Amino acid sequence: STVNSQPSPLLLLIEDDTELRQFLRASLPSEYRIAEAADGEEGIQMALELIPDLVISDLMMPKKNGFEVVEALKSNPSTSHIPFILLTAKAAIESKIQGLRHGADAYLTKPFRADELVTYIENLLLSRKRLQEHFSKSVQSQTVAISAVAAFPLQENEFLQRLIQVVEANLDNEDMDADTFARSVFISRSQLHRKINALTGTSLTEFVRNHRLDRAKDMLAQREGSISEIAWRTGFQNAKYFSTCFKERFGTTPSGFVAG
Repeated sequence: STVNSQPSPLLLLIEDDTELRQFLRASLPSEYRIAEAADGEEGIQMALELIPDLVISDLMMPKKNGFEVVEALKSNPSTSHIPFILLTAKAAIESKIQGLRHGADAYLTKPFRADELVTYIENLLLSRKRLQEHFSKSVQSQTVAISAVAAFPLQENEFLQRLIQVVEANLDNEDMDADTFARSVFISRSQLHRKINALTGTSLTEFVRNHRLDRAKDMLAQREGSISEIAWRTGFQNAKYFSTCFKERFGTTPSGFVAG
């Protein structure tokens, strides 16, 4: 599936202590791609630029501390979906609760073992992948799409709902472009592509096409018009292309589906 052909996960390390940063880099399995930032401010900028698959940040840092970093990233629609691990020397339960309250997904107290960090990373990436798979398996009809979306944290749920609304509002518009989508969810085009891929394991084009095909299938099932009419109403100007895409998604042609 599309999910498996993805490049290896990109991790962003935000750590002002050079030695610790080198230790972290050396501790991580070679299958991860790693980007590094030396303080919180640089970390936020890099996260917005790269849209990594996971962020590991220290708590005590110059310019912006870990709490400020996690809050900035979790409140920005471009980066809110990214799992976040906070590292700290403070063992106090208060600071742990504060970290989780700011939106951190996991919390590690120094000194920690390298394999402990790796386990956290693997688990967070795995749960993200399960959401992707849940989404791609479930999205067969609009109603199921909504329930698949509901499995995501609230902010991502709202983001995907908004995208589905934009597709619905432009269902017959074949020329719907990525910029229109990006504007509707207030993020840049490149951030949108990376975020859609991170959440659903598909490209924006596939996400839109799949939704259109699901709607076309519903319309065909309800006998809401001829095949070419429904193709046109769901943004496929070319009936042959519609038939090819439909067969690829549902294993049968539109005429085969109607004949039942």
